[in-house]
Amino acid sequence: MFVANSPDLEKPMYKGLNRYINNGIQLVTAFKGAIAATAQPLRITTCGLLKAGKSSLLNALTDHLETELFATGAVRTTVQNQTLSHQNFVFVDTPGLDATEEDDKEAWNALSTADVLLFVHDPGIGELDQAEVNFLSELVDQPGMQEGLQNRLVVILTRLDSNEEVIDAIAQKVQNQIKKCLEIEPHLFQISFTSYQKGKLENKQKLIEYSRIPVLQQHIFENLAYLHNKFETLRQ
Repeated sequence: MFVANSPDLEKPMYKGLNRYINNGIQLVTAFKGAIAATAQPLRITTCGLLKAGKSSLLNALTDHLETELFATGAVRTTVQNQTLSHQNFVFVDTPGLDATEEDDKEAWNALSTADVLLFVHDPGIGELDQAEVNFLSELVDQPGMQEGLQNRLVVILTRLDSNEEVIDAIAQKVQNQIKKCLEIEPHLFQISFTSYQKGKLENKQKLIEYSRIPVLQQHIFENLAYLHNKFETLRQ
């Protein structure tokens, strides 16, 4: 990694850059970081309100069902970004939005380098609330974020099993809100972590299928993989 006291700074190219451009060291650091990022695996980052089900989702996608890798609980548990490499992807779990100013800042640090965004919503609260709408509006204003957002943004409604009767209507409202806010219609999935976990641990195939998580896994691991070249270009 390039740091301020790196031997690279002694190279003539960097000395010249620092002589003619203000904050040359910072520019070189950013430049080298950008180059390094183009060679990294795709980064799939969760985002959403506190307790929306982001950590449970990543535990399911990465098959950490008996022993949690991404901590969950009845109280706020994710306060720092957590990462895991899995199937040629890097999964990033972020703190819940609109919880604290520090949590929001931590989440935005991860979102700024995300290739794919998993926007997680709890249908138990109904359609998107104002904090989520504000987040999407701010998201689309970030540098480079609009590029390919139709494919990069995946909307996930959690807790399918406890909202089965109303989830289709909520999904339609959420899609309409996103279309109005972002002018795109991203892929939307309805999932149940509890059904998937029980099905996997007890070898009950019907529960696994009902959870709809295998369909989401296929979309991520197969359908998004072909976008790697496009994401690499976007990084550059």
